[in-house]
Amino acid sequence: MTNKNRLTALALCLLASLTKLDSAKLFAQDSSTPQLALNDNYLTLELTRNQPISDSQKEFVSGEATTFFGFRHTLRDRWLMGVHGGFKHFRKRDSGEELTMLTIAQESLYVLRLYHPVYAVCGPKLLYLLPTIGQKFPIARDNDFGREIGIALSLSLYYVLNKDFMFNARLDRWRGINREVFQGIETGFGINYALP
Repeated sequence: MTNKNRLTALALCLLASLTKLDSAKLFAQDSSTPQLALNDNYLTLELTRNQPISDSQKEFVSGEATTFFGFRHTLRDRWLMGVHGGFKHFRKRDSGEELTMLTIAQESLYVLRLYHPVYAVCGPKLLYLLPTIGQKFPIARDNDFGREIGIALSLSLYYVLNKDFMFNARLDRWRGINREVFQGIETGFGINYALP
């Protein structure tokens, strides 16, 4: 079994075990501890960086940090459903030229309360990746690479600061479905603002 298959199997086992856990039994809270439920809707701003892995390392090296903007909705205090947009950034190994990918992501993340105000969040993402020239609008498509549909497994820690703000640290393992040339590890740090 290759390292890539082992990593994928481990991530799927972790996701399966997390969704079967009952956090109320595992992390019982004293009744005097105030419980602050997550708000219904959040606007998100994240600073992210991507590191190519596996076959992507043959073609690319890490690029600069980029930003992602998004919207998250809390579903029954157990799920964060979200839509995000931004750019993934690599540099071509041979020429040093930039390769940016306009990325639209849809996420379905399970929320596990560790100890208020700290929450662990895990789940899948569906990605639409469009290689572009630069991180600007209007979009100029990079014709060296075609568009790609991708998937990701996301692991995050959330810290609820107050009723309006929540911070998060995130690690995603993502890859394109059609070609193995697009895959990487994305780290991100963000702030989430609760909508009224």
